[in-house]
Amino acid sequence: MKINYFPWMFAYLVIAQTSRVNAQCDIESKLYADGTMYYFTSPLIFYNEGGRKLQGNVITDNENYFITITPRPFPPREEGMKLKSDAHMTLSNQKEYTLKFYDVNYAPNDTLFKITFKIEKNKLEDFLKYDAEQIIINMGKEGKHTYAIRVNKGAIKDQLACLQNRNH
Repeated sequence: MKINYFPWMFAYLVIAQTSRVNAQCDIESKLYADGTMYYFTSPLIFYNEGGRKLQGNVITDNENYFITITPRPFPPREEGMKLKSDAHMTLSNQKEYTLKFYDVNYAPNDTLFKITFKIEKNKLEDFLKYDAEQIIINMGKEGKHTYAIRVNKGAIKDQLACLQNRNH
C-alpha cells in the first residue's frame, strides 16, 4: 500500500503559514522632520454603515501611544482644522475613557482626514486588556458622532500589544 504524502504535507504547510500570518503584525515606521520616529500598524475598519465609515490604527513614538481615527465623510478643511476636542471610547469592560486630542491632519488635496488622540499612560493597561466597543468624536458643526465599533473590535488591543512587543 502506497501512502501519498503530498495532500498531508500541503495541508500542514497551509495551516502553518496561516497561523504564522495571523500571529504576526505588520509594523511600519516613519521618521519625522523633528527627528521623532513613529511606529504604526495599518488602519482597520471599525464601522461602515449608512455612508459613514470609521477606520483607525495605533501609533507610538516608543514613549506614548496614540489612536488615529479616520472618519468618512469628514468636514471641510476650515472646519476640520478647528477640531480639538477629546474623544470618548467605551471598552468591553463597560468603562468610558477619555482620549486626549493630539493632532488633526489632512492629506494633500483633502482626500484624507485623520484625528489623532493620545491614550493616557495610566489607561494603557485597560486598552491592552479590553476590546473597543464605541467611540464618540466631536465633529464640530455636525455635532458628536457616535460609532458603535462593529468590525475589528479587538484591533486596538491587538495593535497595542503588537507595538509593545516589537522589541522583545
